[in-house]
Amino acid sequence: MSNINNSSETIIPEAGATFKEIAEAILRGVAEKYAASLGLLLTRLDDAIVLREERAGWESIGKRERSLVTLFGVEIRYRRRGYRRKVGEKTEYWYPLDEKLGLKEGERYCPVVQQIAIVLASKTSYREAALFLKDYLGVEISHQEIHKLVQEAGQAREEEQRKGQQAVYEKGEVPQGTREATAVVIEADEVMVNKQKARKEKVEIKLGLMHEGWEKETPAASRYQLVNKEYWGGVMDGESFWERGARLFYGRYNEARTGRVVINGDGAEWIKKGKDYLVGAEIYLDRYHRNRALRHALDFEPTLYERALVALKEGRLEVLEGIISEAIIKAPGKEHLERLKELKRYLKANWEGLRDWRRKEEKPLPEVARGLGASEPSISHVLAARMKKRGMSWSEKGAHHMAQLRFLLAAGKLKGWLEAYQAGRWPRIKPEDLKEIKAKVSGAAKGDPAAWLKAAIPLLKTKARTTALGEVLSALSHIPSLVA
Repeated sequence: MSNINNSSETIIPEAGATFKEIAEAILRGVAEKYAASLGLLLTRLDDAIVLREERAGWESIGKRERSLVTLFGVEIRYRRRGYRRKVGEKTEYWYPLDEKLGLKEGERYCPVVQQIAIVLASKTSYREAALFLKDYLGVEISHQEIHKLVQEAGQAREEEQRKGQQAVYEKGEVPQGTREATAVVIEADEVMVNKQKARKEKVEIKLGLMHEGWEKETPAASRYQLVNKEYWGGVMDGESFWERGARLFYGRYNEARTGRVVINGDGAEWIKKGKDYLVGAEIYLDRYHRNRALRHALDFEPTLYERALVALKEGRLEVLEGIISEAIIKAPGKEHLERLKELKRYLKANWEGLRDWRRKEEKPLPEVARGLGASEPSISHVLAARMKKRGMSWSEKGAHHMAQLRFLLAAGKLKGWLEAYQAGRWPRIKPEDLKEIKAKVSGAAKGDPAAWLKAAIPLLKTKARTTALGEVLSALSHIPSLVA
């Protein structure tokens, strides 16, 4: 923020200012004015609420002030009644208004700031998020505080997922999905990130992407996007991963009206376990990992690599097998021979998944069917873009919680989920408790913002009102009220 006086009584300097400084100053002044009004409303709401509360056993400690930081660093201050009581050796405190607002003890930031901080931190580092909030929104908040907010949100999302998993696999509640799909494609992968306090160790994060095929971004576009994509996963074993994946699938889709289920991965055993959880699932070997293995083993003779790709494209696995045998004979040394033997073991372990999934003519295909693994450059970028930057390291819990938010972000659902999450933490005030607020807001709405501007800009009362800046501010002060 600029060095403009923070007082709403003198928000515009007489020495002159840029338009940006004027805009910032006025916005801050308006924020301060309405923060003060909100603080007054909350204080009066407290007077109305506490009289209806059961106070038996509680001793009044009078009114205590509390503040919440909102945008532009403005504080919402209000006074509310408090009570205390002895429970054994411990003294408990109770503030009825805080309880109704969903405010935790020690909570310093309003829900708007909290939501912005969480969204920013899901995209960039905690320190960078803190700097952005300070430099552009005037909110002084530490990266440790943002880390705390993110971990609380990630924990809440994890708790939702865990309860859903338990409902199916411990309580026997069968999900009843209603969506119909020609095909459901699942791509599974894992990302390794640095582990805190043990830089040579890694934290493995599993991730799954579920979608219904591809569609053009626009009718004339050459780029495609996924249809109804959803992500899940985290720091977990293969069993938990597929339990959550199966719950997601059966909670979304009507099995009888889903044509086929296709799982694509790098051949890892934990990925193949998906067919034990999803009835009739087909397992395919991801083209990226397949081609990388071929290139690594056949690099001594590029023509063999090209012939292998042609054989795979045509679905002629017997020809591919012959090419591998030919390469073993031509291997220039022991190292290449060992690579070829490893390639042969790798391909044989995933033999049924080498064919192009679109070549099974008896199986239905979505309207647009593209090669597996080509839906995104790599689904690992869903996590790597945020979690593998230089110098970053994670605890298993911290990585898992961040992953939950990244999955929501990648699916375009983070903001909506945060709204619901905050609605649970900051409960709605009861209708009878809103009467005081409604009355005050109604009165405030009848005010004239232009009149406030005239009173809040002392420059207009000086000779400077005839300057270019004074003329602009004078024009602003004559804008008709928009809320009258």
